[in-house]
Amino acid sequence: KKIPLRLHKFGYVVKLYKRLSKMDTTDLLDNLIHDQVVLASAATYNAQKLDELGLKVNVNLSGSKSMFVGTQEDHIYPDVLVWKPESPNASKGKTVIAEVIETKKTLDSNPARWKALANKVGIIFYLIVPKGEEAKVILSLNALEIRNQTKLQTWHWDSTQKKYLFESVT
Repeated sequence: KKIPLRLHKFGYVVKLYKRLSKMDTTDLLDNLIHDQVVLASAATYNAQKLDELGLKVNVNLSGSKSMFVGTQEDHIYPDVLVWKPESPNASKGKTVIAEVIETKKTLDSNPARWKALANKVGIIFYLIVPKGEEAKVILSLNALEIRNQTKLQTWHWDSTQKKYLFESVT
C-alpha cells in the first residue's frame, strides 16, 4: 500500500528535525559556512581549463563524504579534490590537488589529516583557513614539519562583492 506523498515529506521533516535538534546551533551554522566556503573554493577552478587537462573537481560537504584520497582501508576525505579519472567516465582516478577548508571552530581538530595529505606524494595540498588565523596555523604546520609541503591560503567573506575571497599566504 502506497503512503501519500505528503506523509513522505512529513516523515522527512521529522527525521531532519530530529537530526538538527541534536546539533548545537553553532555547529549547524559552522557546517553551513564551511560548506559555502568549500563550494566557493571549488568554483575558483576554471572549468574549461580543467576539461582541457582531463581533470574533474569534486567536493565533500559536511555530512556527505563521497570522494577520498588513499585506499579503501586507509582513506582521507579532503573538502575539495581535483583529480584525473582513469578513463572518461570513471569514478576512480589520481588526485592532483586536495584542499582542506577549516573554520575557526575546526581549526585545531584536524592536524593528523593535514599531515597525511601534505605527505601524499604527487598531491598538491592546500590548507585554507579563516583570515586572521594564519600565524597560528603556520606555527602548527611548522610543529608538524609540513609547512614546506602545504600551500596555505586564507578565506573571508567580502560584503562588498558578496562572495568569499581567497588569498595565498607566503
